[in-house]
Amino acid sequence: DPAQFAAMRHLRDTAEAVGAKVIFINMPVRDEAKVGAAWNYDAYLAELRQVTAGYPLLDLDALAEERHFGDYAHPSPEGQKAMRGAIAEFVQRQLTARPATP
Repeated sequence: DPAQFAAMRHLRDTAEAVGAKVIFINMPVRDEAKVGAAWNYDAYLAELRQVTAGYPLLDLDALAEERHFGDYAHPSPEGQKAMRGAIAEFVQRQLTARPATP
């Protein structure tokens, strides 16, 4: 959805303007939810990579396993634990990796 990416760009640029550290997290989606008339997942990923270029991006979709899902897009308890750990490690690395923009 172009409006969602425009909003993402606006949030990214506004955060940068006030000196906030900006990171992105791509949430996982089950493979069967990536196909169909509703959206083109490959086009979504291409646009996401364009919007996030130059910023840290944690792609949880690349890390997720089938057992991590409770339904088409929501994590199971095991998935919540795995994602929570990945997010915590990613954020910690980013907080210590680079200073905020002045």
